[in-house]
Amino acid sequence: MQFIVIASLIASVFAVPADVAPRNGVCQNGGLYTSPQCCSADVLDVACLSGGGPPEPPSDANNFRDICGRIGKQAKCCVLAEVANQDVLCIAPV
Repeated sequence: MQFIVIASLIASVFAVPADVAPRNGVCQNGGLYTSPQCCSADVLDVACLSGGGPPEPPSDANNFRDICGRIGKQAKCCVLAEVANQDVLCIAPV
């Protein structure tokens, strides 16, 4: 009986998740939307038409918006990049 209690406590200690280190990047919110893209048109946050990576590496979300804005496009973070020449499942950077 005591063995089961002690084993359960030890197992629960190992099951506690570790602290997550902060990530530096413009598209690290939620884990899925990790591909930064500059989109010409956004279709209901499902597809990004005529997208491509930013011409220079952005330092933060505001800088990412400025970089894409200078070339007349919208800054988006997408799940899949370049599927049938379109980006799939895109959201605005946070």
